[in-house]
Amino acid sequence: MTIFEMAVCQMAREGLLGELVHVEGGYAHPIGERWTRWRMAYAHLNGGDIYPTHSIGPACRLLDIHRTDQLHYLTAMQTNAFQGRRMYQKVMGEPCNSFANGDQTSTMIRTVKGKTILIQHNVMTPRPYSRMFQAVGTQGYAAKYPVAEVLLTAEAAAKVGIALDHSNVPLSASQIETLLKHYAPVFSSEAINLAKQLDPRGGMSLLHGLAISAMPATRFAVGYGCVRFGGVVLHRRTFKMLHSAWLYARNDTRFHARRSLGVREYLTWRSVSFRKECGHEPKKWYGQKAVT
Repeated sequence: MTIFEMAVCQMAREGLLGELVHVEGGYAHPIGERWTRWRMAYAHLNGGDIYPTHSIGPACRLLDIHRTDQLHYLTAMQTNAFQGRRMYQKVMGEPCNSFANGDQTSTMIRTVKGKTILIQHNVMTPRPYSRMFQAVGTQGYAAKYPVAEVLLTAEAAAKVGIALDHSNVPLSASQIETLLKHYAPVFSSEAINLAKQLDPRGGMSLLHGLAISAMPATRFAVGYGCVRFGGVVLHRRTFKMLHSAWLYARNDTRFHARRSLGVREYLTWRSVSFRKECGHEPKKWYGQKAVT
């Protein structure tokens, strides 16, 4: 999650957006020359959203899934593989008569409390990078990609000292900056610089882990996959990720971060299983140099 997405989660927790009724997420950008044989082999054999982590993770955090709400049922569909067979032939160097994974997959999920989630996946067609982040509430709206966008009712805006001249008009860039100063997690300059060094995407994985590590030291938190570390409660994956960051930084090798997902019943980090199913030796995480 980016700092903006983390800030929106905090806005939702404090009720600034009112009651959330719908959230969205996605993973969309062409992989192009970065296709690997194991990933292509998995897409060749499996339909559906095969990489939902970027989209469902923030969505479930926003709706407090498996804490105060639960995923109830879903319906999903995908397009034909218009690009799949051509990309398979290019990456694998062999003919392809069929390709299971559609170019575009859309999944609608309904929660027990009657809220909805839309997640999308498309790594085949040309388009700008987007995670389609969106939160829709009774008192406000927030979205990102390609740019951050926030809309609040006058009542909600007044809670943070923002006076609105017109209703149903998105906040200005300076007003959004005011919101971020109030709701975004605070990181030291050292942490931000380290995160950017270890994560080429701006440090989002490490910063997200640091934010999760600041959760209260309660039995509830420990029950949701966390461990006590001194006087602080760390998510198990966060602890391992931070430990790996230190090891990789010390050895000056490439850092591979695992994300903390939070929805164990619905999603798991699947890269290792992908590789095993495709006959590829999995990468070794945490304290070991990755197998390429």
